[in-house]
Amino acid sequence: IGASTHPGKFGFVALHNILSAGFEGNVFATNPKTPEILGVQTLGSVSEIPFNMIDTAMICLGPEQTIRILPELADKGVKAAFVVSGGFRESGEKGAELERELVETANALGIAVAGPNGQGFISTPTKLCCQIVSPYPPAGCISIASQSGNILSAFLNLSRAQNIGIARAISIGNQAQLSIEDYIKYFRDDPKTNVIVAYVEGLPNGRRFFEVLQEVAKEKPVVIVRGGSTSEGAKAASSHTGSMASDQKIFETAISQAGAILAHDPIEAFE
Repeated sequence: IGASTHPGKFGFVALHNILSAGFEGNVFATNPKTPEILGVQTLGSVSEIPFNMIDTAMICLGPEQTIRILPELADKGVKAAFVVSGGFRESGEKGAELERELVETANALGIAVAGPNGQGFISTPTKLCCQIVSPYPPAGCISIASQSGNILSAFLNLSRAQNIGIARAISIGNQAQLSIEDYIKYFRDDPKTNVIVAYVEGLPNGRRFFEVLQEVAKEKPVVIVRGGSTSEGAKAASSHTGSMASDQKIFETAISQAGAILAHDPIEAFE
């Protein structure tokens, strides 16, 4: 949603990556001026998309437009959306209000929203590269949920360089509606995932995170990488995805008690 003819814009790169990875499902793209982009004839609006032909939307619009488009997507049978744009909680008080409105609207419509302020996701079993960055890894059994899009890209580049395969990977951004725990639980139940990796900057609900980790680590190995572990890092995490990091010693102890594995940086996690 919001496909672009400009190669430098998210709405172009996302469509390019979806097409280039070989996804075999239906692909529609919207642009009010209806140009042909990468061989796809764009539609002027969501209303022109046939009913029940799509289940997921990659939204490359500004915050207010994103909120307004959700009811139209729900009318077309969409059950999930990834919101790329920033300008939500990480940008201040007005952005935080927009983020609350986004979640309230999505909840009312029954749409699961990933992000906002994220880079996208990949799923190698379905040949889907739905992201605004380019690394697409070989197929494998490791799945990653990362609060940083750049850290996720680093993992995907390492995967490509060393030919160690990935099943699913997602940049969770501000985790406005879906939190890191939701992805960890999903990976536990995913038959294509044998190992779970999570990059965490801040936790909205530390107790729930601990309990989910404890539950999931009994069934599959869970590797946790922590960002914002120093006071300077905590400040960076707050400005990055609007997350507040907590005391590092408490975090380390909780990970150990839950039975997960704490890695000190992405390289160690990858190894």
